[in-house]
Amino acid sequence: MKICQNCGTKNSKEAVFCENCGAKLPEVVVTGKIKKCRNCGYSNEEEATFCGNCGTKLTEPISSAETDDDMDSEEKQDEQSEELEESEISTNETIDDQEVTKTDE
Repeated sequence: MKICQNCGTKNSKEAVFCENCGAKLPEVVVTGKIKKCRNCGYSNEEEATFCGNCGTKLTEPISSAETDDDMDSEEKQDEQSEELEESEISTNETIDDQEVTKTDE
């Protein structure tokens, strides 16, 4: 498998150009662990502390077998948490010149 250095997409080992963004792929096939930047998606070596593409501080390495879908599910959970917090915020409505506080419970 070849991981695009530009967008982080996993491509087949025979691919010469990224199937997602069209960037030329490296000749090296990534095996073992990588540190994928959560900011830009760049695939960094396991020993890297900062992203070689955007400079963001990197977290723990992930297995090259971990899919982008796994990361997308984390992002979806974050969005759902934000939506839940927003739905719990009280809204004010006026009924017959009286203010009523409405909460979602």
